[in-house]
Amino acid sequence: QNNDVPQQSKSITSLRKEENRPTNPSSSSNHNTTMIQSRSWKVGLALLSTYGFFIEMKPSEPYLTPYLTTTKQFTNDTVNNSIYPYWTYGQLIIVFFVPLMSKFITPKRMFYLETTGFIVTRVLLLGGSSLLSMQFMQLTYAIGTSIK
Repeated sequence: QNNDVPQQSKSITSLRKEENRPTNPSSSSNHNTTMIQSRSWKVGLALLSTYGFFIEMKPSEPYLTPYLTTTKQFTNDTVNNSIYPYWTYGQLIIVFFVPLMSKFITPKRMFYLETTGFIVTRVLLLGGSSLLSMQFMQLTYAIGTSIK
């Protein structure tokens, strides 16, 4: 019986050591990974929210005609008959190709194409001054709005 007592105490001591030992030796790295993952979704959410805000905020749309007639020196007739129809008919044509493109192009690339259309629209609106550049600006806006 004396032999049994030391074995029991030894087993109890070893159990206590195992309780204090971490179950996974890389538990601290798992904690760091969890922290990084929690930060990454927060950063992604912040980027997505910022993008959504700027893509929906279009301060130039209500003032486009006055901007084109005063700053760019186009007449109302030129704006209504030579510039705006490019958006209307461009969107009419592009909207038919968007479902076909989505079969072959990934949604991420469609997202990039939409964003590129809106960025080029703003650059042409601010930098372009000729009738051709304003017509092309309306076509790039049609690309962005059709894909959206």
